[in-house]
Amino acid sequence: MLAIELPADSKLARNLSHTKHLSKVANVIHSVTSTS
Repeated sequence: MLAIELPADSKLARNLSHTKHLSKVANVIHSVTSTS
């Protein structure tokens, strides 16, 4: 996983990584619920 530091856009970068994390969690939950 790449961590790109952008001091001017640190808030934006944090939101972006948080969104990626949430989508990854959502994918895991979706695959688990669809399997069972």
